Amino acid sequence: MAKTFAEKEFEAMRLWAIEHKLVDEFDKEILEKLTVDMSNKNIDGMAASFGYFVLEHSDGGYL
Repeated sequence: MAKTFAEKEFEAMRLWAIEHKLVDEFDKEILEKLTVDMSNKNIDGMAASFGYFVLEHSDGGYL
């Protein structure tokens, strides 16, 4: 079965968190919200949640 756009975006977001050593924070803070947004096909909600997460954890080196 082919992955949906939301599933592909979710995987990319989690991969970003892994690459930037923020996967624990990602899993604790927004994993559940992103999963709900993904199941509701709320791409805008996923993007907003992830954008906020990135800004919250950025020290200027991630962006």
